[in-house]
Amino acid sequence: LTIEHNEFGLYFEDDIDTAGTATLLHDADNTLLSQWKLPAVEVLELRNIIPEALICPSLKHLTIDLDRDFPDFFWDIDVLRELFWHVKQSVETLTLKFCRAKISPEEEMRDDSWPVRLLKLKSLSLDIRFQTHKKLLRRVMDMIDAPNTSKMHIYMRHDSQTDDIGPKDWLSGI
Repeated sequence: LTIEHNEFGLYFEDDIDTAGTATLLHDADNTLLSQWKLPAVEVLELRNIIPEALICPSLKHLTIDLDRDFPDFFWDIDVLRELFWHVKQSVETLTLKFCRAKISPEEEMRDDSWPVRLLKLKSLSLDIRFQTHKKLLRRVMDMIDAPNTSKMHIYMRHDSQTDDIGPKDWLSGI
């Protein structure tokens, strides 16, 4: 199952405000997603959204792909902690893809900063591309406690001519 938010940069007055931090979901959408019961879903990909909750007790493989290229757009990355909390009993493979992903430089980590213990997680993959901020990576990695992970894959891609952020920054964020 893939759930995706993609508007190709076309924003109108009634659309989601791209200034400030966001999950790209309205409150009503988050409520709807948190009420969906998906007991048989084992594979889920979330593209350009961060729901607060999902009911997927059989979920084994989760992919989160965040890619926004708007100058004033910052992900509300701390919502991922809530999502991890809801899937912690089942997820075995977690793939995180970040491209041009950033958080507000002024935003402080929320008080609920304890990592979520993902005891069944065996494989973690990070796909980090173009202008992703180190602070975002650090925040996400601080959310995850995965003592049984035996496989980790890291892919990094940047443009050395135009990107001021790259592998050295990303590795220090991880």
